[in-house]
Order: sequence, then structure tokens, then C-alpha cells
Amino acid sequence: MTQMFSKEVKEASHTLNEDGQEATKRNQMKAEKKPRRVPKKSFDVSLTIGIPGENVNEKVFNLLVNWLEYRAEMAMLALERGDTFLQLHVQGMVRVKTNNTRILKREIKEVIG
Repeated sequence: MTQMFSKEVKEASHTLNEDGQEATKRNQMKAEKKPRRVPKKSFDVSLTIGIPGENVNEKVFNLLVNWLEYRAEMAMLALERGDTFLQLHVQGMVRVKTNNTRILKREIKEVIG
């Protein structure tokens, strides 16, 4: 009786996925996992991006602009010189949807290299 029961359970736990291949309930549940939490709120974030001891070059500015065109709801960036060391840096305000500023900071670092 135990063998029969386990066979029925095993048969019931197998289903066909969209490709017609057999999948267990566990695999099906993994495939149906909810996506990561999508941020619902937008935040205004102030940016200051500089390179210690150097000027920020135009390439970095253009990389940021390209990234912000697809990532930000609104953005304003400017290249400006600091008062003390007269070094060129990027200054701006950005409205983005994010859950975590650390993730946003990591994204920016990946973009500018």
C-alpha cells in the first residue's frame, strides 16, 4: 500500500511545462518565483562624482548621460570646477526608482568604470 501511495503522489507531482517537458512541482514553483521587489517610489538623489586628484573627463560625463537616459525619470547634470582645488567634477540631481542607495551607487560605479 505504501508503494502504491508513493507512486500516486509521484505521478501527481509531475506536470508538463510550456515546452511539453515533464517538470516536478518543486521545479515549477521555482520557475514561478516572484521577481525581485520592484521599487514603487521615486527618490530625488543628489550626485557629486569626482576623481581624486584629477579632472572628470568628458567620456565619464557622456557615460552618465547615456545611463540616465534609460534609468532616470528626470535628471540634471553639469560639469563644474570646485572652489578649492579647481578640479572638474559632475554635479547633479536625479529622480530614480530605487530601494537602496547602495545599489544605485554600485550601478553608477559600474557605468563609469
